Amino acid sequence: MAGRMTRANTWSDADVESIYDLNHDDPGGKTRRLLNVMKAIRHCNKAPDLKSALRLVVKSTCEVLECEHATLFMVDENSDELVVESASNGSPDIRLPLDSPSIAAAVYHSGDQVNIHDAQEDPLFNNKVDETTGILTKSVLCVPIMDGNFEPIAVIQAINKHSGQFTCEDELLVGHLSLQVGVILRNQLLLEESKRSHSQVLSLLDIVKSLHSDLGINSLMFTITERCPSLVNAERCTLYKIDRKHKELWSLQGAVEIRVPMDTGLIGYTATTGEILNIEDAHSDSRFNYEVDKSSGYKTKSVLVMPIKNKPHDGSAPVVVGVLQLINKQHGPRFLQEDESMLGSFLDIVGSLLVTSQLFQYAEHSMTEFGAAQDLNVQAPRTPKTPPLFYHPDSITEGEEGEEEGEEEY
Repeated sequence: MAGRMTRANTWSDADVESIYDLNHDDPGGKTRRLLNVMKAIRHCNKAPDLKSALRLVVKSTCEVLECEHATLFMVDENSDELVVESASNGSPDIRLPLDSPSIAAAVYHSGDQVNIHDAQEDPLFNNKVDETTGILTKSVLCVPIMDGNFEPIAVIQAINKHSGQFTCEDELLVGHLSLQVGVILRNQLLLEESKRSHSQVLSLLDIVKSLHSDLGINSLMFTITERCPSLVNAERCTLYKIDRKHKELWSLQGAVEIRVPMDTGLIGYTATTGEILNIEDAHSDSRFNYEVDKSSGYKTKSVLVMPIKNKPHDGSAPVVVGVLQLINKQHGPRFLQEDESMLGSFLDIVGSLLVTSQLFQYAEHSMTEFGAAQDLNVQAPRTPKTPPLFYHPDSITEGEEGEEEGEEEY
């Protein structure tokens, strides 16, 4: 690797004194540059949120190091990737696997600063960033950003020094900046996680409250499928109920009933085994029916299939009464263990509601929701005019429209 490689933030007092010659009055504007570092740290510390802090880190790096561009790679531990959350030129997000042959990944693993004079000649240089941003990378100064526990939280990569090549002074300045920025970013991440968890809890409580409003089967299923994606940041969601007599799973899309064979596809596997499926790439699983994507034009990537169980009052083992399928985790390659735990607790409540709902009991005896409501002399919930956009079974076999649902055996 061309250029200088130095252990991050290990400058001795002698190193500092040799760079900052105190016998001269601010030679080369060194004192001014050091003051810029202090200002950058102060501004980043005042950032109101994580995104603002990331933008300030990138901007400050360019100003302090006097370079053309800078890229900040945040560490995504869930996907083992480096993610470009913000770039000085406004380029789109870029993801690099931690095991990829790239300068940023090498810096992450080694914890070393890397000063490269000619990036195009370096064997670790990954031109994916250049292809995406349209920037020709020449000189590179790449530095790990550690939090207060000296755990790598990000990597900052400065590109194309205005004067040609990055210097020892640049390494020292960005080392000071990265130490303080690491603590700031970790605090912002913790704050974001706290806000997200609080929002999820409030949303979950709100959904549970709405489910205890004597909803009919149509409204109950619509409410669950409409609200669940926000709990785990999924794109789409579908709830299937088990019809054991006909060995089918059925779902409602507006006023249209959809039926799927109980032993087919990912949802069929969960319905028959009671197991959770958390798949990063649905197309790599032989149980997935890719014809659905082919015909609809929708691209299914990650899938989370959760069983909905009801615990009988006689103390016997829980029985699977339905399946919840969520598709495409947003802001990540797959659904997390935390997503499974949150949905698992929620679906424990849903299972009993599906079985004990008064209108659901009438629906089991071949009655529509509206017929049941009329028989009970109550106001039937209105069916939403616009069908939800969450319907996306991994395998479809539609029954005849209007087919009556038989009584189920639990």
